[in-house]
Amino acid sequence: MIELIGKGNFREALELMEDSNPLPDVTGRVCPQELQCQGVCLQKLPIAIGQLEWFLPEREKLVNPEGVARKFAGVRDPWEAASHPPVAIVGSGPSGLINAYLLSAEGFPVTVFEAFHALGGVLRYGIPEFRLPNELIDDVVAKIRLLGGKFVQNFVVGKTATLQDLRDAGFYRIFVGTGAGLPRFMNIPGEHLLNVMSANEFLTRVNLMQGLRADYETPLPETKGKEVIVIGGGNTAMDAARTARRLGGNVTIVYRRTRKEMPARVEELEHALEEGIVLKALRAPSEFLGDQETGFVSAATVEVMELGEPDASGRRRPVATGTTEVIKVDLVIMALGNDANPIIKDSEPRLHTSKWGTIDLDHKGSQETSLDGVYTGGDASRGGSTAIMAAGDGQAAAREILGAVDLTPEDIRSRVSRAREYSDVAAAAQRIVSKSELSDGIEEFTVHSPLIARAAKPGQFVRVLPRPDGELIPLTLADWDAEAGTISLVVQGVGTSSIEINQMPVGDAFAGIAGPLGRPSDVHEQPAGSTVVFTAGGLGLPPAFPIIREHLEIGNHVTLVSGFRSRDLMFWTGPDERVGLQAEFGDQPGRRLHHQRRQLRRARASSPSRWRRCSRRTGWVRDAPSRRW
Repeated sequence: MIELIGKGNFREALELMEDSNPLPDVTGRVCPQELQCQGVCLQKLPIAIGQLEWFLPEREKLVNPEGVARKFAGVRDPWEAASHPPVAIVGSGPSGLINAYLLSAEGFPVTVFEAFHALGGVLRYGIPEFRLPNELIDDVVAKIRLLGGKFVQNFVVGKTATLQDLRDAGFYRIFVGTGAGLPRFMNIPGEHLLNVMSANEFLTRVNLMQGLRADYETPLPETKGKEVIVIGGGNTAMDAARTARRLGGNVTIVYRRTRKEMPARVEELEHALEEGIVLKALRAPSEFLGDQETGFVSAATVEVMELGEPDASGRRRPVATGTTEVIKVDLVIMALGNDANPIIKDSEPRLHTSKWGTIDLDHKGSQETSLDGVYTGGDASRGGSTAIMAAGDGQAAAREILGAVDLTPEDIRSRVSRAREYSDVAAAAQRIVSKSELSDGIEEFTVHSPLIARAAKPGQFVRVLPRPDGELIPLTLADWDAEAGTISLVVQGVGTSSIEINQMPVGDAFAGIAGPLGRPSDVHEQPAGSTVVFTAGGLGLPPAFPIIREHLEIGNHVTLVSGFRSRDLMFWTGPDERVGLQAEFGDQPGRRLHHQRRQLRRARASSPSRWRRCSRRTGWVRDAPSRRW
């Protein structure tokens, strides 16, 4: 490649580079070349590989802006060709994107399932745009689309569907690149205080959730003129510190070792210091202090450290000296690294994981997991790592998947057809089927969202995005119908986005609804003669409704105490409405026969409409006047 550049054959050099790395302008910006390729360079002055990775694709875009489209213009749609089996890729971070690109280039039909509404994973939400422009991520996505790759956003594998669901949908192989999105904390006193948050949350709110916009209500702590400390010394700490500084904060990085031991890239730390950020080395927080009335953090007690003997990482271990300092602080950002995302492992008990929660590789030299045909890479298997290491894992997994395919042509075509249909359903617009005004300022929406309706459980919520550049709104699922493929949402117009949602007419589509999210309610059969009491009025009734229904289905006796400010504000209480229909269970003196409850459970698993028919048939009748069931 370097020889081709020296001869002026820039396009050939770029093609050679992209054969192994389709993300050169991404890795050239975010990877620690000084520790990797440049760190082992044999030249006296290491060759700046990162600068070459920047230069080649940027030059090509300037001199040949239509080059990518022309390059892939003759590529046959792999879904139409159906000559290779379909592959599902979970996560659109660096490992997932390179895996998708390489497989698509070889003619495999691929679908990338991404939990967020924007593609790129940690490249998008975890790295500020001043360090990694989003258009570079979009460039890679565009190439995959031109090769026939499909993308399904707002799809949380492990919640919306399981790995087994994807296999059942026809996908021959699955690559899991879900990253490390679970932030670590120090478990010291005061971490519960307001304005103590992870760098992961802080950066996501800024980069992805419109937290900077004054006309939105996404919570973002005020930083202008405030005292901000960032705990940690890695690249994420630098990103958080520089972001907070650009928001007007007086930023101090607190690190328990010295500058020499910091794992951040040298240039990132230098940029931070150039921007006026202060480094307070050999300091470690031991407690956060807060205002007792407001609950907000106001100060941090830090221990003065000194370096002792080297630890397992080879760096000298920080040792407390017994001396402490108190620092005034308005915002604490914890940048202590992340653990692997737990959603996949929690939804698939057959998947072997390490004690740190990372996905185990089945054998050395392979990216395959303990599940046959399921591969992984990047932070999901490594823990916190670098984009180039993740890309390498995605490439290695692609090579394995490209190996011998033990399927007949008929089986391949069948799988492609099923996976294509599933992908199209998953990516279909989530349109408003109907809406009604429940009371002043409160609207109920019935939305076409078949996969969420199929997976929903009582007590769960969804993440709603009204438009592409909108604000993410969490809403508890009020109801769902798996048979009809719809979910019900109740929205009170109290802020910019909720008012905007309530103005959406029937036929409009949300930019994205992700879920179902959260842990379902834990519902158990109660002893005969006991009563489960719910208190829920007004906007509290929709979240309680599915949980009440679940109790009724397993035969529990339920009493609802529901209060409204006035009769005009009451909803769902009529004889033909949800609360009225639930009264079909009756005020039973004991329990019905076990087989009746079993029938109801089976009917509920099918759909609410079948459940209602079954409840009538089994003799569970309404006792509307008392509202007791």
